[in-house]
Amino acid sequence: MRTSQERIGRARRALRPVLLGLALGSVATPAWAGPPAALDPGDRPTGVHRSFRKFADGWMQSLADAERSERAGKGGAHRRYGSDYQLELRPTGQPRVPFVGILRYVEERWNCPARSKKSCRMAKRTPVSEVFRFQDGRWVY
Repeated sequence: MRTSQERIGRARRALRPVLLGLALGSVATPAWAGPPAALDPGDRPTGVHRSFRKFADGWMQSLADAERSERAGKGGAHRRYGSDYQLELRPTGQPRVPFVGILRYVEERWNCPARSKKSCRMAKRTPVSEVFRFQDGRWVY
């Protein structure tokens, strides 16, 4: 049986070429699309901004849930995700997919030789950028 973290990783790897093509096409094709819009907490968000923020909160929560289940049964290596992340929204100029949202966070790889938290040491920090499209009124990976 696969863990939720393995399922998420597998889905990411399977969709990477598609998302890369979508992201590159949306950035390179429409010159009229305008600059990316950073989602700052102080901004007055539009409906799309609010929906992407809510979607990203849920996505990060699912990563945190997977992290907890990964750590629950064993010592050894595991991943951690902080609650700090950045969002960026880019208009595409395409009616079918009017926005692409980018979620940026840091994945930390920890090694724990024993089951106690005191034995854990961070082995690696990896910046991650996830690209989502807004299609048919909802965010899609």
